[in-house]
Amino acid sequence: MKAASDMEQDFASVEGPTTDPDAIVLAGHSHMIALYQGWLERAKYVGAPDKVVTVRSKGIAIPEYWEVVKRTAEGRTLVVVLNGNQQNTHFLFRTGLPFDIIRQNRSYDSTLAAVPFEMAVSYMYRTITEDPVPVPPMPAIRRMVVVGTPPPKSDETVRRWLTTEDHYAARLATLGWDPASAPVSPLELRVALWEALQKALSLYSSKIGALFVPVPQDAQDETGALREEYSNSDVTHANAAYGALLWQEVAKRLAAEPGDRPARHPYQKQSQRAFWSRAVAKNFDNADVVTKSADPLITSGDQVVSAGSCFASNLVPYLEGAGFHYLRTETPHPAFASLPDNLGYRNFSAAYGNIYTARQLRQLLDRSLGLYKPAEDRWHSAGHVIDPFRPGQRYAATTDAEFDVLTQRHLDAVRAAFTQATVLVFTLGLTEAWISRADGAVFPACPGTIAGEFDPAKHAFKNFTSSEVRDDLLAFIERLRSVNPSVRLILTVSPVPLVATATDQHVLSATIYSKSALRVAAAEVCATATGVSYFPAYEIVTGPQAPYDFFEADRRDVSRAGVQAVMNALLAHCEGGNVLAQPAAKPAQTVNDKPAGPDRAEAAASPDNEWQKLSQALVEAECEEAMANAGN
Repeated sequence: MKAASDMEQDFASVEGPTTDPDAIVLAGHSHMIALYQGWLERAKYVGAPDKVVTVRSKGIAIPEYWEVVKRTAEGRTLVVVLNGNQQNTHFLFRTGLPFDIIRQNRSYDSTLAAVPFEMAVSYMYRTITEDPVPVPPMPAIRRMVVVGTPPPKSDETVRRWLTTEDHYAARLATLGWDPASAPVSPLELRVALWEALQKALSLYSSKIGALFVPVPQDAQDETGALREEYSNSDVTHANAAYGALLWQEVAKRLAAEPGDRPARHPYQKQSQRAFWSRAVAKNFDNADVVTKSADPLITSGDQVVSAGSCFASNLVPYLEGAGFHYLRTETPHPAFASLPDNLGYRNFSAAYGNIYTARQLRQLLDRSLGLYKPAEDRWHSAGHVIDPFRPGQRYAATTDAEFDVLTQRHLDAVRAAFTQATVLVFTLGLTEAWISRADGAVFPACPGTIAGEFDPAKHAFKNFTSSEVRDDLLAFIERLRSVNPSVRLILTVSPVPLVATATDQHVLSATIYSKSALRVAAAEVCATATGVSYFPAYEIVTGPQAPYDFFEADRRDVSRAGVQAVMNALLAHCEGGNVLAQPAAKPAQTVNDKPAGPDRAEAAASPDNEWQKLSQALVEAECEEAMANAGN
């Protein structure tokens, strides 16, 4: 695939202030030259814009040309000319069965076959939509303007220039006609066909969400032909004066309709990305699923903190590889940093490990601020003091005194991460949880699976509703903003299905409920709270458009290709629009939601196939969710 610079060099000539967001981009078929010339002579012809970027090519009937246009016009207003020679290319000469078009404003030759005007419009519309190289969707542009094309020229003008244009000279030679006596179609018919084309352009503009600017009536004489003062020295094209006249009309229409324009129904105002047939069935772009924002999701100066389910840790090496700062407030002492971790606790900013539910996140923040102390805050087992909220820690305390010190330092690191973050990314993973009956404290895994003992008198299963998730998130955001007022949040939903369910549902149905409830809650929070964005990781990986290889063979573990697609879409909306072929280093946690336990360093150094085999073999050292269900 060619790089953007190569495409511009090979397929298009881009000239003008390409980095200026206020510059109007001019592109399209040959009639755009009149507008370009009108702009060049703007000192002579009033009305042309101050700044114009042109995208020109000798052969624009290629996809690469329109891709250059799409990229150049991003964030700007695009003025585009779509063909415009149909009445000349198809009907300049009378061949075959002669016909006439009935129009209210002109006489009709009753000796000829009658063609309804709407039939001519339909024909012209088809020539636009069935072009071998149609205009691609351009959802990222500020506004698209489709301009009308020059009216036909008089019979005298046409005959004067017939032999000067190679196309028509060749056509005459093929037909064996003398230019002076060639059966040129009557002007009235060509004007009617041109009017049909203009209506077709208007209809097409409405369909693609563009503003159609018709040719001003001042450009036509009393017969409907292009006025001589606006004619170029050929059969079909207009000159700079015409271009300036059209620029005036464009400026007038844009000023009159700076925002939404009248439409017959609301869907006419929607962009291409709102329609399945145009944004999913064709031209799908993962990055386009992300709701557009004036500001990047993450900037170079941000301190990023992430939390959430297993899938959340995958973003860390990609963000760091793209040059963003991932904030870490709890790391091992340097003298012991080479020792292996367990269950991916170090993957996150403050070694809190996976946080599967919004309630768990809310309680963690309150604990770090000294506002909440769980009744069941430790478990004693075989000479160790286990943290119920980090039950898989490889190096547990051996006394209550040691536990108190280590836990307080951990909570201090959590508070530092939350208060210093400028961006917090939280990946919602589950609605199912196990809680303490004493005070509702949420455990990351069912007691008795990784550590501790399950007691039905003390522990209960909880399956959160979407409204409970929403309320927990809103309460968390309110508390967070009380200590970090300017922090921005990015919410995502993990695409990884449940490894098992504690409900009586099939695990597939339980997964769909869980992800649906989380997605609804995220949407409601984004609609309610300021400074909160949603990133569609779940949709990119699980949507019907997603390739089969976005999941591994078990249809649960997200593949490297799936993670790559998600991260490229995220980075495309961060400062710099970075897209990485792969993370700077192997993730500390494998892409199929399983942390790499004691052998993380060896896994990072292994070839891809060995790394993949390792991740599939680590059934004894998965995240808490999977460990909680081991052996079932």
